[in-house]
Amino acid sequence: MKGEDPVLKRLRMICLGLPGAHETVTFGHPTFRVGTKTFAVLEEYRGHLCICFKATLTDQEILIEDSRFFIAPYIGKHGWVSLIVGGGRVNWTMAGDLVRASYLLLAPKQRLAGSKTGVAMRPRAEPASRRTGGRRRNGRGLPR
Repeated sequence: MKGEDPVLKRLRMICLGLPGAHETVTFGHPTFRVGTKTFAVLEEYRGHLCICFKATLTDQEILIEDSRFFIAPYIGKHGWVSLIVGGGRVNWTMAGDLVRASYLLLAPKQRLAGSKTGVAMRPRAEPASRRTGGRRRNGRGLPR
């Protein structure tokens, strides 16, 4: 890949700052993983340098309305999206948020629970006592 150095350097800073993240090379592309799951890839596709990341299917639909994004080839049906980062200025705040969201979708839950990073976590459910006014509920959400 040509011209990737500044983009890869910035992407590497974002990805490797996440708990348990590591870099590998897959099919010749810098690939960022947590455990065995890939959450970001830097690749060239049809002449465009892109960051590929996982999103929810709903978020994917919203993102691809913007011309900077397209459904990632082969794995797009699972929510993967590519962001074109070559040939122009990159909004690194947005790119970082999208990569961190991808990480959160794929990171093991026990890793997230013990994390003390700046990664935004999904809100936890309120304790049963607060949710039910002190009454416990059974597994189906019904009062006991």
